[in-house]
Formats: sequence, structure tokens, C-alpha cells
Amino acid sequence: MLTTPKEDHPLLTEQPPRRAMAFRVASASASASASKGRRAEGEDGRGAAGRRAAAAAARGLVMLGAVLLRRLRLRWLAVQYRRLRSYYARLLRDMIDAAADAEAVRARVVMDSKLLPRRRPPQPRELARFALAVSTDRACSAVARLAAVPPPRSGSGSGPVRDCLENMADSVDRLRDATAEVARTGAAATPLAPPSPSGSALRCRALYPRASSIPRQPRRPSGPALRCHH
Repeated sequence: MLTTPKEDHPLLTEQPPRRAMAFRVASASASASASKGRRAEGEDGRGAAGRRAAAAAARGLVMLGAVLLRRLRLRWLAVQYRRLRSYYARLLRDMIDAAADAEAVRARVVMDSKLLPRRRPPQPRELARFALAVSTDRACSAVARLAAVPPPRSGSGSGPVRDCLENMADSVDRLRDATAEVARTGAAATPLAPPSPSGSALRCRALYPRASSIPRQPRRPSGPALRCHH
């Protein structure tokens, strides 16, 4: 009796399930490797996306900081501008006030000068009084210097003493001329009396008897006389 191949060869009946198992194992391993690859690619994509998001956030923060700094700088400049504007406005107001005050003072002076009488020219008597005062001052200075000089050993002396004596004689002459001028111009009822010599002049005359012999013509004192006088 003939048998079928399935009955004669039982291994042939088990071969197809083994092949199916091997195919399923191979497909499972392929799917696992594919899923691992997709998972790795997903992780890499998520990492790149995260890095791009972090870089964008950093750029945004930098731009935000720059905008804030610019606004702060603009605000500081605005504050400084307001301060300078107020300072210069106050300075300009002070200058205007000072100019107004100066103009008011000038107008007041002009008005007062118009109200006051005109200044008359100096009269001869006033000029004579001025010359008398100057001559008196020069005479007093010469007398004081002569009183301070020790008496020389011979005669009326020489050098500085002689110059001082000449200066005193010139001052006395000027004093007498001024007194005569005041007496001649005469608004006073009585002429002025010549000035009496002071104690210092009397002592100088006693120390230098030849002082009265000095010429009484008005003269310009020499260099040493000027040095002695000043």
C-alpha cells in the first residue's frame, strides 16, 4: 500500500511552521531595529528642536535687554535734557533780571542827573584852596623830614640835607603864593593871614640858620629832593 509524503516524511509536515517562526522572528527583529532607529531619530530631532528653541530664547532675551537699556538711556538723556533746560532757563531769567535792574539803575541815574543842577566850572578860589592844601602838605612833609635829620657838623650841610632844605623853601613859596591868591580872589571880607611856622619849622630854622638865605623863587625840586620828599 502506497503512503502519502506527509505520512512517509513527518519532518516535511514540521518544516513550514519553523519557517514561519523564523520569518516572524526576523520580522520582529527588523521591526524592533526600525523602531529603535525611529526612536533615535525622534530623540535627535527633539534635541535639535530644543537647541533651536534655546538659541531663539537667548536671542530674544538679548534683544529685550538691548531694548530695555536703550529705553533707560533715553530716559536718562531726557532727564538730563530737562535739567539742562531748566538750568539754562533759570540762567537766562537771571541775566534778564540783571539787565533789567541795570537798565532801571541807569534810568534812575539819568533822571537824577537831569534833576540836579549843572556842574559849574571850578572857581579861582577853589583852585587856590586846592593849591594851598597841596602846598601845606608838601611843607609839612619837608619840615618833618628835616626835623628827623641830625644836624651836620659844618654849616647848613650838603647832600640830602641841602635837598630837603630846598624842597622846604619851594613848598613855603608855593604856600605863600597860594595864600596870596586866596586873598586876592576874595569872597572873604578880610585877607587871609600868612601861616605861622610850626614848632618843627622853628626847630629846623634854629638848626639851619642859613635856611632863610635860600632863594624863595618857586623851583622844581631836583631828583634827590624828590627822593627825600617821597
